[in-house]
Amino acid sequence: MSPEFGETEVRSLCDRFGLNFNALKHEYREFKESRGDVSAPGMKLLKNCISTLPVSTAECERGFSKMNVICSNLRSKLTVHHISSLTFVSLCGPPVKQFDPVTFVKSWLTSNRWSAVCSQGPARKHNETASIAVQSLWNVMQKSSASSSTW
Repeated sequence: MSPEFGETEVRSLCDRFGLNFNALKHEYREFKESRGDVSAPGMKLLKNCISTLPVSTAECERGFSKMNVICSNLRSKLTVHHISSLTFVSLCGPPVKQFDPVTFVKSWLTSNRWSAVCSQGPARKHNETASIAVQSLWNVMQKSSASSSTW
């Protein structure tokens, strides 16, 4: 094997990940001479960068498939943020058998929300100042309708 064997590939990887090729070139040659026994910090960094590259597009395809299930004709008004969140939960969330909804239900109910079995909504709160303004409007309308009926 020639001394320059693999250096063009290391150079392209350094360009891709923004690493200094001149510093890594010597570490790569030592790595080759030791037959993989010597592992310099630059080579470890390059190895970690290479480990981030996907081997296949299966994960991406799985994500698009889940997104197509989530964003259907019935759910066409979801925002990108909501679709992203639902897709993330669908791909990375725990199985349904491990999900414990009790804590979320308790937080929902303590934040003045209704339970699913509630037959009536919360009691209506009356605003006195608004009701006075509405009452005076009704009084004016009654007076005008009474005067117009005499015509």
